[in-house]
Amino acid sequence: HDILNNNTAHHYKGSSSSNPTLKKLQRLVSEVASLTTTLPLHPSSSVFVRVDKERMDFMQVLITGPENTPYENGCFQFDVFCPSEYPDVSPKVNLQTTGNGSVRFNPNLYNCGKVCLSLLGTWSGAANEQWNSETSTLLQVFVSIQALIFVSQPYFNEPGYENDMNSSYGKQQSKNYNDNIKTQTIRWAIIDQIKNPSEGFEDVIRNHFSLKKDQVLKQVKQWKKETSQITPSLITDLENALNTLD
Repeated sequence: HDILNNNTAHHYKGSSSSNPTLKKLQRLVSEVASLTTTLPLHPSSSVFVRVDKERMDFMQVLITGPENTPYENGCFQFDVFCPSEYPDVSPKVNLQTTGNGSVRFNPNLYNCGKVCLSLLGTWSGAANEQWNSETSTLLQVFVSIQALIFVSQPYFNEPGYENDMNSSYGKQQSKNYNDNIKTQTIRWAIIDQIKNPSEGFEDVIRNHFSLKKDQVLKQVKQWKKETSQITPSLITDLENALNTLD
């Protein structure tokens, strides 16, 4: 794909002008080849990857929010860059679906797009959770975001908060947190992605919402019963957006 040679906005576009080293290129060729058969592709949640045709170290990733989470069926785009020292250092990853910088979708996902993950060196974790140049892979990063960040109760991803997981206070705080995330998912990862799909992923996003149109509407109407944050006008906006897919 032509990620860099057109007007596509990429978070790391100005990061590197030098061509990849042989070591880095060999590793990327191997990893990208394996991605074609190993990326998760499932009705519940999938991972899609675009790789620049001339610079394999620049990628874009689209992850669909897993079922039974406040991210369900949302489309979240990440920009990825593998620095010159790769694979001796981890890749850089930035979330681009942030409501134009207005939404912090998770304790591990800042509204500036920063992704906090042990594997990326942006989150504290045990030694075996850190990037290892021999065994760690891009696939591992993508699946970690899908499975460790897009979870059913993201509130408890905040360090220390898991201590309240079984208390009535913790459960209420988690529900309040989820109510907001569900609302922002509808607004920015569903409606806005239908109206203004992530560049390069237009067909994927259109197919995703066309196939899951009824499910998305049913899911969001159920969410509305659980929180007053999801307004009738937001439901109308969603219905209007989904109707454009016909």
